[in-house]
Amino acid sequence: MLNVSEVLNMLEKEGLTSSRQVVLRWIRQGDLPAVQESRKTGYQIEQSDLADFIARKKEADASTESDEQTTDDYQAGYQAAIKDLLEKAVVSGSGDLFLFRKNASIPIHLADFKEMAARNFSTG
Repeated sequence: MLNVSEVLNMLEKEGLTSSRQVVLRWIRQGDLPAVQESRKTGYQIEQSDLADFIARKKEADASTESDEQTTDDYQAGYQAAIKDLLEKAVVSGSGDLFLFRKNASIPIHLADFKEMAARNFSTG
């Protein structure tokens, strides 16, 4: 059985946290299983429970990084598509930019397109 200080040292080595308060919060929330027989002895954590917790945290961190990369890739693709559309935009006599749909005679005003794109494809 490990005490909170020992657990904190191991979590610091793993790069998960350097805060005792965070460890206690994880215990209170039930994320990190622990037993408190008395206030004097504090929380006791099984080595196997800590190993499982570390594995779950690292897996969650990897998943978050993957989501962030997907968002970055999506944003880059979206910006490239907008740039491509701006290059294809037609300037009317009044100076407005229009996009013409394939096989359609109705132009889409570029400002309307940007508004629709922001509403339909926002990642926030």
